Amino acid sequence: MSVSTPVKTWVTQLNAGAIISAGNSMTLTVHLTQGWEIQIPVGVRYSSNVSLATLVNVYPSSDGGVSFDSLPLLAFSIPTLASGRQVQSIRLSTGQYCIAITSSSPVPSCFVLTQEVITAVVNV
Repeated sequence: MSVSTPVKTWVTQLNAGAIISAGNSMTLTVHLTQGWEIQIPVGVRYSSNVSLATLVNVYPSSDGGVSFDSLPLLAFSIPTLASGRQVQSIRLSTGQYCIAITSSSPVPSCFVLTQEVITAVVNV
């Protein structure tokens, strides 16, 4: 019997917190060229006056990050909370991606935290 163990490393946060006003977006790019998979926590700190969820779209690149697709590979919303923080994680394979976080309501801050990267798998 063999056991597969992932080798992990961590990449610093992309954004510690940015205010997004209603109808605006924050975009970030992720370039994973030396790993198998990345887990990216995306979060929103909601205040009591927020009524709509925040939309997250992930757009892949097929040309090394020069441009990104116009249709998202992945799309989800982060549900509202009366007052507090909501976080959801994205798992992506090797490649280049653009993450767009869009708010329809006033949102105090959105953030993309420290990412976990699987760089290899050791089989014993």
